[in-house]
Amino acid sequence: MAVVPAGLVKGLEYDHVVAVEPAAITEAEGPGGRGLHRLYVVLTRAVSHLDVVHARPLPF
Repeated sequence: MAVVPAGLVKGLEYDHVVAVEPAAITEAEGPGGRGLHRLYVVLTRAVSHLDVVHARPLPF
């Protein structure tokens, strides 16, 4: 198991992805940033399983 920051996953694929706090991923890019694009990249890296862990409302 490895923890990979959202900014480093583009172009990679994983059997199992756990996306933690998607709202924080979108906000990390700042106002007018590409936060939703970054979240899309994270959510589409899973080949077999995707889990989303969040306490805050989802940004979509």
